[in-house]
Amino acid sequence: MREQFRRYQDNLKILGSAVIMFGCWSLVKVLLWLILSWKSDFSQFNTSLDLKIILFIIFGIIFAIIIIALLLRLFIGMSARKDAAGKPKKPVYIVLAIIIAAIDAYGLISYLGATLLAGNFLTLTDIISTIVDITSFIVILEMIIIAFKFRRLRKQLESEAAHE
Repeated sequence: MREQFRRYQDNLKILGSAVIMFGCWSLVKVLLWLILSWKSDFSQFNTSLDLKIILFIIFGIIFAIIIIALLLRLFIGMSARKDAAGKPKKPVYIVLAIIIAAIDAYGLISYLGATLLAGNFLTLTDIISTIVDITSFIVILEMIIIAFKFRRLRKQLESEAAHE
């Protein structure tokens, strides 16, 4: 049972780090999208200053949302790592991870459904990005499962130690 506990502990540390890294990936992906969209979509038009300001505000809001998502993933990943290190954490990080996983699943399904229903083909870049997003979803899902198993096994070991 102790070997299983150490395995869960190691997995939780690794998965916590992976959640952080995929959060960074999301930030980089959106930043690249914003930069490339701004240059390709809007530089060719002679738009008014008001429209450029509105677009800048919209991009700013998108960027702020991505920063919040990154901070949430940082909190989730760091909390998972602390939990695995023996510093018991409240299950808030697991609840947030479930919410993030649900949002990720909805986003993936919506994106793929809208793209395929519209009859559009995915480009190589879209395929690679989707594979990375699916991997990110699987990582956070696995982290949730391991966190539950780890916490349950830790309670069992603590109760056994208390009875000895």
